[in-house]
Amino acid sequence: MTSASLAALLALSFLFGCRPMDGTEVELGSAFSDGSPTAFLESVPIGPTRALRLTRPAFTATEVAQLTRSMGEVVTGESLLPAQVETLEAAAVEARARGTLEFGSEVVEFRYRPRQPSILVGTVERVKPRFTEPGVYEGVGRGAALEAAQVCADALAAREVIAARSYLREPVLERAPGGRLPAHTKAIENIENIESIKFVDHYHFVFGRVPDEVGILLGDAMLTIDVDARTGDCFRIEASFVDYVPAREVELIVSVAAARAAVEAIEAETGGARAVAGDGWILYSLDPGVAQAVVEPRYVDTYSVFSESGMATRSVGFAVTLSVAPPLITEF
Repeated sequence: MTSASLAALLALSFLFGCRPMDGTEVELGSAFSDGSPTAFLESVPIGPTRALRLTRPAFTATEVAQLTRSMGEVVTGESLLPAQVETLEAAAVEARARGTLEFGSEVVEFRYRPRQPSILVGTVERVKPRFTEPGVYEGVGRGAALEAAQVCADALAAREVIAARSYLREPVLERAPGGRLPAHTKAIENIENIESIKFVDHYHFVFGRVPDEVGILLGDAMLTIDVDARTGDCFRIEASFVDYVPAREVELIVSVAAARAAVEAIEAETGGARAVAGDGWILYSLDPGVAQAVVEPRYVDTYSVFSESGMATRSVGFAVTLSVAPPLITEF
């Protein structure tokens, strides 16, 4: 990295609140690779690929505390108060640890789920929007928000929270949640027609991890970053963790279209009701409650069960094995 590019990255990190702590040397390495996911047609099977052995890491309380601390530093740009370090380690021992911490002047909520495992860290308070006239308020805009999220992801990689050079630079899923009415009436200033206000609250980006050997997403290793639409700050991060090593070769002989059709043909489990599958993904994913397994790429999503009146009554998660015909369907 040249001195010019290093300076530019540091400037962006400062601008968006993702910056090294004072007195701490952080090796700045990108979270993103130059790779891209395998392209495929829904009507054509992928063909030869490879299964992976996936393992959910079993973090110690000290490791959970360090990961949470590092993620909090990225979100706030401030250090954890010394008195809170022991509190964090003690909370990490719990089965579903959650709570709040003080990073300087910021109060941060955290949640650790050991069964996935995943860690979520986010600021408790954000600046509320204020509106002085009708219009559309997009905030910093999608481009600046995505750039902020990428800078925060790089900061996580530099702190070794996530693996460097292993995530796709473009998000695999994104949303821009907002509304037509302010969440708080105090945000309105002398506006008669408040229904004419449309605003974006934040930008929600999900980044996927793709092993270079296969080019197919690891469903248990997603990185989610939320960026405030008004400030351009990353205010919430959730990281899911899984380890992998290449395993046996496998050939996928069932297309996505055939897998979806097989799911929608389900009748016995739904009492004859109509089951409609969503637009799922082909990815590697461990079944719930499984800590380690050799996993093939599968078609994964949910299907909705509809009553005779046309109302959706429930949703069921599923994974379709694509290496055997007829395809094997596993429900979660």
